[in-house]
Amino acid sequence: MIKSVFLFVLIFVTVCSAQTDIGGDIFGVLTAAGSPYRVIDDIRVPPDSSLIIEPGVILEFQVPPYHRFVVDTGAVLKAIGTESDSIIFTAADTIVGWLGIRFYCADSACSLAYCRIEYGKARETATEGNGGGIYAWKTNLLITHCYFYRDSASDNGGAIFARDDSIFIEYSRFISNSAGIAGGGIFAWSPSTIISNHFEDNRADQGGGLYLRLYSEVNNNTIKDNVAYTDFSGFGGGGIHIEQGRLINNIIMGNVSENNGGGVIAYSGVLSIEKNIISHNEAGNNGGGLYSIGVEKVSNNLIMMNSATQYGGGVYTVNTGQVFVNNTITNNTALHGGGAYFE
Repeated sequence: MIKSVFLFVLIFVTVCSAQTDIGGDIFGVLTAAGSPYRVIDDIRVPPDSSLIIEPGVILEFQVPPYHRFVVDTGAVLKAIGTESDSIIFTAADTIVGWLGIRFYCADSACSLAYCRIEYGKARETATEGNGGGIYAWKTNLLITHCYFYRDSASDNGGAIFARDDSIFIEYSRFISNSAGIAGGGIFAWSPSTIISNHFEDNRADQGGGLYLRLYSEVNNNTIKDNVAYTDFSGFGGGGIHIEQGRLINNIIMGNVSENNGGGVIAYSGVLSIEKNIISHNEAGNNGGGLYSIGVEKVSNNLIMMNSATQYGGGVYTVNTGQVFVNNTITNNTALHGGGAYFE
């Protein structure tokens, strides 16, 4: 196994034709002057070390075999690009891909800004099947102004998988990502703040755009043209599957679920669904726009032009104690309860 490293590195760096080969443990700074970097082995920021990646850096992961970028226990990664000079993580072979950035109990100072993360493919067993672009375990992570494109996971979290710590994502785009089970764009089993992002053309069995299990604040996002293709009873969520938290001021449109909740499927831990535009979504079973089980409050939403094959073209809800007020529900269609169906 070749051990190529940069700056304060352990063995050597190969520079040829204005490119740099790297592999093994890296820390210090990856400079734009050394870019592009050909990643020819797994790379790792070792425990309690730090790595800064400068704007304009390109990391291209080579094959064979199939390489990953590990940020280990207590380590810090700061990949901070600029609006005009982003940092790119990509694969030399876009079919084979690479195994993404994998944070394992990394330091809470880790952050990514103005990064493009593309063609990450998590397709191995256990945890390696989660998080095509980013896998974050017990890592408090900040992501801002990033672009996730055609990342995929055989299990959960096509672009991002996060578990057991908080994650904050803002002003980022998730386009054409996919997961075999849940969360084509994002799968979060951790508290999440998701603000002012764009999710489009993502796909998964459940939660085509997002699948959020713990408390989440989901505000001011556009969630459109995503697909949940499960036909298993009770599941779905073409745009978003959310179990706890608040869903406020989002545009949720053009999403499709082959089962329930074309736009949204929401459960009893959700405190409120407010001030959203939920339109032109489709469900193969119930709840074309919104499928709600036990949500405390649904208010001040515009729910229009959605459709369901069975019940609740606009809304299907199960909760006799729910506060359901000041919603505009118009031009929705279903076999039963075109506008809304309350069970």
